Amino acid sequence: MEWSEDVAAAQWIAERLHPFARDVGSLVPEGFAAYTRISHPDAGTLDRTRLDALLEVLARHTAAPVRCWFAIWDGYAWLHGPPAMTTLTSDGGSAGPPTGLAPPPARLRLPARSFALFRGGLDTARALWDLSWEQSPNLWWPDDRSWCVATDIDLTSTYLGGSAALARDLLAEPRLTAQPADPGDPIGAGAPPGRPD
Repeated sequence: MEWSEDVAAAQWIAERLHPFARDVGSLVPEGFAAYTRISHPDAGTLDRTRLDALLEVLARHTAAPVRCWFAIWDGYAWLHGPPAMTTLTSDGGSAGPPTGLAPPPARLRLPARSFALFRGGLDTARALWDLSWEQSPNLWWPDDRSWCVATDIDLTSTYLGGSAALARDLLAEPRLTAQPADPGDPIGAGAPPGRPD
């Protein structure tokens, strides 16, 4: 993976988002044929089983699996190293961010959130999870913009926009706890009963 300062690559997302924290459309941009919600046990990240399953499905629904963009919320201490975060080494010393994860200063700024941006193939999402503290990307999409995935730091759901065929495949994948969604669906405390965030 490669860190990027090309924050203009996400301009299309910023232009199509609803006001912050209002609904699904405040996380995933409008304009997709279908939207899906994937529930997961931990706030702000997919677990490895769901991430692996999601990657398998997403790979079938883009012509650009080797050219993807990934945004990570810049509030994670592991991105910054000491003194924000200290990891003790075997010799009693301390270590900073995982090797290769120190981001450049440029930030992707969306309403109420700031992100470090990097690019790579679709498997970069798995590499990040392995290199960091089991963190999946917070916002990611391929160059062809055939889908967009968003996992907000405060929610126990990941939301996706994409084609109707992608939504059908996600709903049919047994390793995913997937449900249909709509850009107007509330999130967080306002989520429909039985679908808590």
